[in-house]
Amino acid sequence: MTPDEITTIGQTLYGRQWKSPLARALCTSHKTVWMWATGRNGVSRRYQEKINALWGCPAGIEARARYALTQITSKRAVQTVLTSVYKPSPTLALLLKNQRRDEP
Repeated sequence: MTPDEITTIGQTLYGRQWKSPLARALCTSHKTVWMWATGRNGVSRRYQEKINALWGCPAGIEARARYALTQITSKRAVQTVLTSVYKPSPTLALLLKNQRRDEP
């Protein structure tokens, strides 16, 4: 896992101040996460598996969906895919509903 990958995952899941929340979720120190993000240390296979599990859990899927909605110009296509793949949480369902009202 590269520093860019860990940074993208961390920021997508936890926002700009992502290192401490990710460290808490992985039961490791902020310094360890910082060292992964800067490339000073590599992420061990054990922690890669934990990070991938976070990334694949419902909260991780929802975070990726929110990120995708901000990055893709055709939000209608993203909404269609998201609602067909899994039942969104009430928060995401409300976000999608509000976005549908905003589109022409």
